[in-house]
Amino acid sequence: MFKNSGGFFSYHEWETVEPFIRTNRGLQITLPLRPVEPGVFVAALNCPKPSGSDGFVGIYLQAMSSLDRRREGGSDRRYARIRSDDIVAINNISDRGNTTNIVVCNSGAIPPQLMIYPDHIVQLRHGPDPGLGWTIYGTMGIVSKDYLIFKSKDWIPRGLDHAFWLSKKPRCLAAVIVFSRPDESKLTILLGSGNSVEDVGIEIVNGSDDQTFGEWARRFHPQARDRSNPWEFAHERVYVNTDWQVFHSRKYHVVDITVQLNHSLDDGETNMDETRQIASIVPEVQAARENGSSRLRRLIKRLNPGL
Repeated sequence: MFKNSGGFFSYHEWETVEPFIRTNRGLQITLPLRPVEPGVFVAALNCPKPSGSDGFVGIYLQAMSSLDRRREGGSDRRYARIRSDDIVAINNISDRGNTTNIVVCNSGAIPPQLMIYPDHIVQLRHGPDPGLGWTIYGTMGIVSKDYLIFKSKDWIPRGLDHAFWLSKKPRCLAAVIVFSRPDESKLTILLGSGNSVEDVGIEIVNGSDDQTFGEWARRFHPQARDRSNPWEFAHERVYVNTDWQVFHSRKYHVVDITVQLNHSLDDGETNMDETRQIASIVPEVQAARENGSSRLRRLIKRLNPGL
């Protein structure tokens, strides 16, 4: 049981322990179990706490709903190992909890939402309609060279990063995405971890400050939004939606960014005309950025005659 267990060793004849059984559903074993969060438990193992010769080691388990439990009259419960990099030190025998017969499931039996993935990556997938004038201006973050292949990444200019490491700690910034229009308007989208490892945290800033990644990280305050609850700005609504896929034991949170005109404005027709004008010269602006700043300045003056 303690093979390849590093510096951990078992107590010798500490107490009578029921034998564990390997089944087709997982490891059936009897362990002291103590609830610590809703649906989350600490199971005490029969060995001393880390870097000591007393107490007990605890590991985190999450309870799983099970049809087997109903069929078998509640004789056992299924659990999945979580937070495998976190070992709990239990000081007293009385803190171990009630002895319980459980089944720790094989990884193949664990539902996807309970699987443990060592790496989480946030990746851009779909971008705004270029006909509205918004194009990606720049990105920065903790870059990942591991990413899924999407044909739709063509909206991202070559050389700009589009996949970033996502921290498992809550509310940590992973990426800064800046969009711009030919009239030099900018929109900044901040992506990072949410309140849990399963969430992507999002914040949108109207404009773009000249800040370092560390400065953006300190001001990052993610908000929960979805397709029915966009960010509202003067002329547009911005939607940021996420989905996830698993590939090679990595969890990829893929991000789709949509911009729609705010048709509720009184001057909607004027705004539409402005948008058409901006969209008509987007290809010219992109070429000007590559060929030199003087042509870019002339294009901006076309949009802002008073400059």
